[in-house]
Amino acid sequence: MQIADDFPKRSLPPSKGGVPDIADQLRSYQIRQNRILLRRTLQIWWYPVLFVILGGGVAAILGQFALDSPKVVIGLTLGVPLIYLAIRFPAFGLILAAICVTPFIPSALKVSTVYISPAIPLIY
Repeated sequence: MQIADDFPKRSLPPSKGGVPDIADQLRSYQIRQNRILLRRTLQIWWYPVLFVILGGGVAAILGQFALDSPKVVIGLTLGVPLIYLAIRFPAFGLILAAICVTPFIPSALKVSTVYISPAIPLIY
């Protein structure tokens, strides 16, 4: 059986590895790392950018009514950061919920010196 001579003059077959493959691997690795960095940057910065845009819109709308109804403006100025903190930190949100709900929940046990409400354990 005769074997075909695929490589004339006894030359070696083309290499599968080498410098070009390493350069391609490094380039694909760099592209992948840049994509990961971009994704992490977007995950970190999307909500501050959103809050700046929402804050600008709220300021433009409430700026017209600031002198007419200052209670609403002061309430929103204090309320928006509290809502942000309640969403960002669940422990703060639970404390805030317990503080807001405590006056509306009837007492579970009322003695002349002790007032026990079901919402009080949420504060601790």
